[in-house]
Amino acid sequence: MAGATGSWWGRLPHALTRSVGFVRAAAPREFNAIVALQAAGAVCLVGQLVLARTVLQEVLDTDRAGDHGRLIAALLALGAVTAVSALCAGLAGERRRLMVELVRRHASRRILDVTAAVDLASFESVPFNDGLARAKQHAESRPQEIVAGIIQVGQSALTSAGLAVTLATIAPELLPVLVLGVAPTILFLRRNSRDLHALERRLTPSDRERWYLEDVLSTTAGAKESRTYRLPAILRPRHEALFESRIAAHRDLARRRSVRIGFVSVLGALVVVGGLGLLAALVVDGRMTPADAATAAVVVQQLTVRTRMASAGAGLLYENSLFLDDVDEFLALLPPVRPVGSATTDARPPSPPPELHALTVSHLDFTYPGTDRPVLRDISLRIAAGEIVALVGENGSGKTTLTKLLCGLYVPTAGTIRWDDQPAADVDPEDWRRRFGVVFQDFMRYELPARLNVAIGRHQAQHDLDAVRAAARLADADGFLGGLPDGYETILSRAYAGGADLSLGQWQRLALARAFFSDAPVLVLDEPTAALDPRVEQELLVRVRALAGAKTVLLISHRLSSVRFADRIYVLHQGVLVEEGHHDELVARAGHYAELFDLQASAYRVSARPSGYGRAVEGFDEGAG
Repeated sequence: MAGATGSWWGRLPHALTRSVGFVRAAAPREFNAIVALQAAGAVCLVGQLVLARTVLQEVLDTDRAGDHGRLIAALLALGAVTAVSALCAGLAGERRRLMVELVRRHASRRILDVTAAVDLASFESVPFNDGLARAKQHAESRPQEIVAGIIQVGQSALTSAGLAVTLATIAPELLPVLVLGVAPTILFLRRNSRDLHALERRLTPSDRERWYLEDVLSTTAGAKESRTYRLPAILRPRHEALFESRIAAHRDLARRRSVRIGFVSVLGALVVVGGLGLLAALVVDGRMTPADAATAAVVVQQLTVRTRMASAGAGLLYENSLFLDDVDEFLALLPPVRPVGSATTDARPPSPPPELHALTVSHLDFTYPGTDRPVLRDISLRIAAGEIVALVGENGSGKTTLTKLLCGLYVPTAGTIRWDDQPAADVDPEDWRRRFGVVFQDFMRYELPARLNVAIGRHQAQHDLDAVRAAARLADADGFLGGLPDGYETILSRAYAGGADLSLGQWQRLALARAFFSDAPVLVLDEPTAALDPRVEQELLVRVRALAGAKTVLLISHRLSSVRFADRIYVLHQGVLVEEGHHDELVARAGHYAELFDLQASAYRVSARPSGYGRAVEGFDEGAG
């Protein structure tokens, strides 16, 4: 664990440099402005002390009936410097708030760059998900603390330097005492930071489960089942137990940290009392004037506060350098990636050829990360340009996994996928995925305007409403989308003012319109009509058939009546390709496909259902695929 190594003094320069670099990359103007305002504030503080000393000396030296001109001038100067100091502090506060938001955006962008570019299989890895959870959590909370740490260290260091110079001219004997009082504070802050970091890493898995339960209990997606199955009665106790465990761990940590903080507080008080006692002795011995003693007392008090703030800021930076290590650890789990949409000077891999003649799969195997059971074994098939090809098989046969491999969302464990003669592994993955317009069986329902819901696969053309409506008409969706309260500008969620929701069948037709609008040469339709009634299903399939020649279509469906018109049908069984051919050939062959087709056809016959029908059809009703 990177964050647990390295001494305090060894890591502190690294933590400071790294944090400053991180903040400057996110908000250069705000950072420079705050540095300038801090420097001005430090000068003002020293000026206030010098002027206050002058005022006090003038009060002691001037007769009541004498000339008060110098005293008035000193008071006016002190007031002006105090006003400038307050102005600098106020402006720095406003810049700080803006800088926190800019740093938070920068951190979020780094994480999203990775999540947008990594292989889909990464999202099924436990280390990846733990690392992602920590990185997202830190991106939300740590920027504010990093900014606060930098400001504390910078401001306190500048003002402490000015105060130390002032004290050195008045009472240099006090400087060693103050230094001795700071060292234990730094050591205890280091220990507190490491303990907190270790605890948060240990709590990550339970935090992930707690956040998931909160989503289930508080989002629209879970609301229906939450009420139907009375989920709060089951899930709230589990959520409470996870929170109680977290609170107990933090309570134990707070006890240990409080003991250290108490020791440091007592030590700081002793340093101040000792410094004031030394000042009193110097005045009594006549080695210091009362005005110098009073000024030195203020300087000692301010130096104690400022050095404590500097130590706390340094501790904050050290602590956050440990959490920034978590972000780096998360990024290190991944192969080098080129963030989607980013500029790069490196040579990009080639794109697939613009025209498709054939999509070829050769001896493909795939095993999910963290498992040892292959999902697909030795798959070889060919999809010619302009063909409609169907994949069929029972649940768990690997159909959906195969389509994700074809679309470049997974990397095969073995074997190759080629676009003509170009292997997928040798081309730009982003360009490869762009060649596919996909309707997944668990398609997204975006809480966005209907227009953007359709155009999301080719967002550059989202303002071409004619093209959006043409894709919607092809999917038989234009009628109900155009009839929404604000037409295609209606947000598809009742959680927003003026929003509206769609039925499941309407959402499925919108998802089809999304694939049509993508203008990709290959359409992958995974259970595209599962929520549609037979009449609408047949109308859509006729339209898909009409696309033959212009588009290559890969259709996955558990309704075998929907795949009869396909040019070729591939049958998967337990991750193995067992049959291929068109419908009539496969039925005549009396193999696996014929058995499945007969089971479904029997549901429409007048005669009694065959033995085992219910179990077979239930198992064949598409699920995870």
